[in-house]
Amino acid sequence: MKLIKIDIKEDRGKQILSYFNHIVFQYVNANINFCVAGGAVRDLFSIGYVTSDIDVYFNNRREALLVERELRKKKAKVTFKNKQLTNLKFKGKKIQLIRSVYYNNNIEGLIDNFDFTVCCGAVDRNSITLHNDFLMDLAGKRLVFHKINFPLSSMVRVHKYIRKGFRICNGNMLKLVKAIQTVDVSNVQQNVLEFYPDGKVKFNSLD
Repeated sequence: MKLIKIDIKEDRGKQILSYFNHIVFQYVNANINFCVAGGAVRDLFSIGYVTSDIDVYFNNRREALLVERELRKKKAKVTFKNKQLTNLKFKGKKIQLIRSVYYNNNIEGLIDNFDFTVCCGAVDRNSITLHNDFLMDLAGKRLVFHKINFPLSSMVRVHKYIRKGFRICNGNMLKLVKAIQTVDVSNVQQNVLEFYPDGKVKFNSLD
């Protein structure tokens, strides 16, 4: 996977960092490393503000707990919590602290887990890292698969992105169909379609 870095000293880089600093970075000790990745980064590059949940990822469990503690001290309200994530309402935004995966100072490894190229972006206090095709596919509103780890979840997400005005080519639809054919419908871990905002599974079986 090829990555690009956005210069944080240029106007666009400054604007991106300033936005996330205003939302979350400034409220947490500067010695704690974490990043915002996925849909929030897509939104900011696409429309200039965030409409989706702000997904926050961490190097390790300790830093995840420290960030949650600091945000709660600053009046962040917990709306849902389990072993994998904590949902917070903070300064009018929905922030999701992800604890199901840690990136251990490897931003590239984190980005590599996202399904669509237009989600393959991460921002921390000092850098903005994007998939090489992120900007072109976002500008063209093209839905292109980078990786399909969870085919049924990606299937639902394709529908969501089409409603947002994205288009997907036949080749990428074929990739999804082939990936779905490998799903073991008796395996709940492969058979999760989507989650409600409170973290509950919407579907965990197929009729």
